[in-house]
Amino acid sequence: MHPVTWMYVVFIVPIGIAALAYLAVRVYIRVRHGKLSHVKTVRSSGGRRFALYHGTQSPGVSVWHVHELGDEGEAPPRIGHARNSMGAIFVFRYTDVLDPHAQGYIDLIRGRHLVFSRGGVFQGLFDIKENELLVHEPDPQAKYAEWADGQGMGGAFNKADYIRWMEEHLHRPIAAILEGEEDQPPTPPRA
Repeated sequence: MHPVTWMYVVFIVPIGIAALAYLAVRVYIRVRHGKLSHVKTVRSSGGRRFALYHGTQSPGVSVWHVHELGDEGEAPPRIGHARNSMGAIFVFRYTDVLDPHAQGYIDLIRGRHLVFSRGGVFQGLFDIKENELLVHEPDPQAKYAEWADGQGMGGAFNKADYIRWMEEHLHRPIAAILEGEEDQPPTPPRA
């Protein structure tokens, strides 16, 4: 075999294959990640419609958006990319360390509150009557890391502590608001 041919086979071809593989992965990530898909729409007694969308910003990073939709005849907005949160009532970002398969839900509670829950934990509350966001943490894992660091844990992730933090800082305050209106607050669905 000629030395130039040997060098071509050993060095140039693998570099070309690696470059093509890299480009294929980048194209897959651009196409697969970033798009939001519709999960659920709910309607209030007053006719207002709210929609939940889910997407990924990058591998392992899920985002959930809740938007208010326009009139019945109006098509749902083209929200587009997961990084664009314009017009969203809620935006939640997760690195999915808790439960990568936990489904997000939205529900209208007693015709007044729009609730976002995931993994059986209330995580966001919007008062439809007052048009006010009552409880919301867009990046709960980052807030937990700050809290853990302040507790002398060095920001280390501990699943049990994270669940306790979510219940204390998001679930219980939402349940308390909902409980104040009636004796028994609703139970969020489990994935």
